Amino acid sequence: MKPSTKNGLKCMYTNLDCFNNKRDELIARISEIKPDIIGLTEVNQKSSTWDLTSSELEVNGYALFCNLNGRGSAMYVREGLQAVSLDVPCKSSVWCTIQLNGRDTLLVAVVYRSPGSTASENESFTEQFKTVMKRKYSHIVIMGDFNYPEIDWELLVSSASANHSFHNFILDYKDWFLYQHVT
Repeated sequence: MKPSTKNGLKCMYTNLDCFNNKRDELIARISEIKPDIIGLTEVNQKSSTWDLTSSELEVNGYALFCNLNGRGSAMYVREGLQAVSLDVPCKSSVWCTIQLNGRDTLLVAVVYRSPGSTASENESFTEQFKTVMKRKYSHIVIMGDFNYPEIDWELLVSSASANHSFHNFILDYKDWFLYQHVT
C-alpha cells in the first residue's frame, strides 16, 4: 500500500482479499498516510456465503462508495471533497466524480475484474469503460485489478488473438490515452 500524490490529492489502493481480516491494518495505514481517496478491491471473502454490508465498511472522516457484488470494491473519499456517485453498471466496480477547480472534474474508479470472467463479462466490462470515457472528464484516476494476464502493460500489447476481449481492451485503453502509473 503505497500512497500517491498528484496535484495535491493523495490516493491509496490495495487489494484486501477480505476486509474483515485486514480492517485493523487498513485503519492504521489510513491514520499514518492520511489519503484523500482510498480504493479497495476484493473486500468480500472468496467462496463465502456471507458478504459484508456497507455499514461494516464505514471509516470515520470518509464518504463510502461501494459495490459489493462478487468480490466487491469500495472507495473512500475524504469528507469535504464533494464526491458524487456515478452509476456505472459494472460488476465489482465503483465510480464517482469530484469537482475540482472551475469546470475540471475528476473521475475516480475502483475496478475489479475477476480472472475467471466469461467472454460476455469481459465485453460488458470494456463497454462500460467505453461509455464512461466518452464523457471526457478532465482528470481520471482508475485504481484496481484488471486481471488481464495476456496484456503486457509495459509494452501495451496483448498476446491474445486479434478478436479476443483482452486484445480489444488494450486497443481501447490506448485510444483513451490512459497511463499506468504503478507497475
